[in-house]
Amino acid sequence: MLKPMAARLIRCVALSVIIPSAAWACTVPVFRYALDRWPGEIYELRVDRAAALKPEIAPLLDRLRTNAVANLSVKTPPAAQEAAAKLVFPDPPGGDVWSGALTAANLEMLLDSPLRRELARRIVLGDSAVWVLVESGDKASDDETVRVLEERFKQWATAASLPEQDPNDPSSQIGPGPALAMRFSVLRLSRKDPREVVTLAMLEANSDEVKKLRSAPVAFPVFGRGRVLAAVPKENLSAESIDEICAFLTGACSCQVKDSRTGWDLMLSFNWDEELARVEEERQSAGAEKSPAAPSPAPKAETVTIRGETAPDKAARSPSARVWIWSGLLLAVIAGVAWAGWSRKKP
Repeated sequence: MLKPMAARLIRCVALSVIIPSAAWACTVPVFRYALDRWPGEIYELRVDRAAALKPEIAPLLDRLRTNAVANLSVKTPPAAQEAAAKLVFPDPPGGDVWSGALTAANLEMLLDSPLRRELARRIVLGDSAVWVLVESGDKASDDETVRVLEERFKQWATAASLPEQDPNDPSSQIGPGPALAMRFSVLRLSRKDPREVVTLAMLEANSDEVKKLRSAPVAFPVFGRGRVLAAVPKENLSAESIDEICAFLTGACSCQVKDSRTGWDLMLSFNWDEELARVEEERQSAGAEKSPAAPSPAPKAETVTIRGETAPDKAARSPSARVWIWSGLLLAVIAGVAWAGWSRKKP
């Protein structure tokens, strides 16, 4: 839920202040670092061995095994199962997501859905994150939640910007894909949509608390290659909580390591590498047509400023300037200690 996640964000901020050099090791925003470097964790589909031997099931299993783009593996354990097929969450945390007969229709629902296709499409075209809103069924409450999110996204886009990228820093290079930009959107998911049964199960499978909140809309910010950051019920969707999440996703990725304690992955049948390469090619072609003699300039970016805090001056925003400031403070401390020691020794 939100409170533990917020606490982790606070710890990240604290570490970036205490150890600034670590925070500046990579200036690629979290959402783009995840898109470039974090593959989706593998779900497991366990198929009953007796069912797998049936003539009508074998072609479906062959199709699953040859699907190289879905983050899914197929197992046929020897022990008998209550259901012919069972989709299991990646470990950790593990646990069943869906179970049922392995039919052609269920296979389609497992591998893909309209919402998951649109989610991947938006991310590969440049959305920093897509907030999936699982509706409560109360239209007024659901509409109000969407309005709160979209209005905050508009304010965020005008008040914040991405970390500055150094084109000469090898640790801060982005992979092929859309131009680096800050953009958020909302996708609505009805609990009654039969095509999204597995999608809904994957969103809710990571938290028993979320399953108890079905009378209220719940937002799930999704970024990277289908990484869900958190489940945020309507009562916790304040301007501050939305800002915290947006700040984390668009801030510099200092950890560079995928942390399983922060979020979980959706199972998507989507060829990320191929689609990102295609978008990059189209972007480069469009840029060449507009300016064949010179490459497109890198997007201007500054440190994110939120919640009405006083904006730092340009020197404070510059990583190199901050290095000099910290170095100066360190030298001053060392000089002070040396002077104190010399004074005590002086006759």
